[in-house]
Amino acid sequence: MAWKFPTVCCIALGFGGAGCSQPEEVPTSQLIDIVVDKSIDEDSLWTAAAKRAGLRVVLGSSEYQFGHAAASDGAELGVVDFGVLLGDGRAVISDFSKHRLVYLSPRGELLSLFGRRGEGPGEIGQAGGMYLQADGNLVFRDNQLQRATVLTPAENSLDLRRSYPVASYARPICALADVTVGVRYRPQVQRTIETRSLDGKRVNYIGLPLFKATNNLNVIATNGSLLCLPDKAQVVFAAQTGDLLAYRRDGSVAWRRKLADFVPSQVKEVGSGVLLTAAPPPLNRSVTVRALVRLDSITALLQMVMLVRRGEGKTSVVERSGIESRIIALEDGAELGRQTDLPLMLDVRDGMALTYAEEPEPMVGLVRLRLMPR
Repeated sequence: MAWKFPTVCCIALGFGGAGCSQPEEVPTSQLIDIVVDKSIDEDSLWTAAAKRAGLRVVLGSSEYQFGHAAASDGAELGVVDFGVLLGDGRAVISDFSKHRLVYLSPRGELLSLFGRRGEGPGEIGQAGGMYLQADGNLVFRDNQLQRATVLTPAENSLDLRRSYPVASYARPICALADVTVGVRYRPQVQRTIETRSLDGKRVNYIGLPLFKATNNLNVIATNGSLLCLPDKAQVVFAAQTGDLLAYRRDGSVAWRRKLADFVPSQVKEVGSGVLLTAAPPPLNRSVTVRALVRLDSITALLQMVMLVRRGEGKTSVVERSGIESRIIALEDGAELGRQTDLPLMLDVRDGMALTYAEEPEPMVGLVRLRLMPR
């Protein structure tokens, strides 16, 4: 069974709603004139490493698959949006549709479930991302309840430590040494990335707008995948426009690339909303950024869902045709390899990948991988 998408969507200018609503008004005096240095897109940024023979990811043996032919509700997955690998092979999966976290052993056994739909302690409204702290604790962000929950991965359970308010709808999120980083366009300052102190109290905004002079389109375009690089004090952002940017901790641009052969969905302002069309005619195809994970100290894997339109007119449907994966150099964003034979990867650690598939039924797995020359 293939994924199916509506031909067009009318998207509210905000987060978490369907339909069209009034955009956030921004006084002219608050608009910031940002000049983009176009010289950073020149080939002079390509390094010797980027010019070497192409690379590819090779998968090895599978350690387990979880969710296949589930015998109980606890072993059944809904819609998985995030996953984190712990140092010893354990994994924590965020099941968006079931409002819970799934805690797995290194052999894929269900250790425990955390959360249910609700607003009380230990309950979940809307998943907003999660990340590991330096102390080994897991932080889970809830966008609907606007709070962060700190969990300790114990031997057989996820133990609740504390929760604290976080007034943000940033999604996804990751962490540097002293701040969390999230994707959220802020019209008042025309910035795309939110940084927040680890206690959630101090906020700053960095990042270039992706469209000139239109907050409406920037709200929609500020979506995609985020990768924090604590050892480099940088964060890499892959946007749905095909822009790939690396920001330093102070907000300055380390490098910027425009992804080659990237076909985005069509976005147009319509009244107070934005009309988004996936796989628009005449090409009848597009891609959408889905994941950005680190492979090793110098490379990352960017994964995009490939969409194709079948049929004509109002009866046409948009279906998923596969996943395109690109190996990216973290030094300058150069593309080092491209392939379409990989599963979606939620996280990679120590040569192991936490994978996710929706068909024929939702399932996560743990598989060994290697990065090799073609």
